[in-house]
Amino acid sequence: MAKTNKKKTNWLINTLSNLDLNKSTVREQVCREIYLQKGIFSAKQVIERTKLGKVSVYRNLELLEKLKLIRPAINVKGEQFYEKNNDENHHHHIICTECLKTRCVDCNEPKIKSKEKFQNINHLLIFTGICNTCAKKM
Repeated sequence: MAKTNKKKTNWLINTLSNLDLNKSTVREQVCREIYLQKGIFSAKQVIERTKLGKVSVYRNLELLEKLKLIRPAINVKGEQFYEKNNDENHHHHIICTECLKTRCVDCNEPKIKSKEKFQNINHLLIFTGICNTCAKKM
């Protein structure tokens, strides 16, 4: 299983290696955890799952964002969430405003073609609501 996880993180780790950036054990753990995320994730979640220190996780997230390997997705209740930026199919997110559980939502909209001299048009759409588990508690 560990071999599979390591293989799955190659696009992050390989990018760092190609840029001659240090591939430390901590950085590899952060990259592995990010790859395993289905949907958006926060630094707090990475810290809880890897048991790494806050400074190390935040420093690595900052580097990965600077390299455009991850991107900010939304700030919920003062907590920044990120998503992988690995050219997967365009999608949106739905977030439970109670427990912060997220799910990806496919987006099959045609790309926007601008006739007004705009390039590289992107958009971000996030749905919020209350998941069924949290709704039952109310």
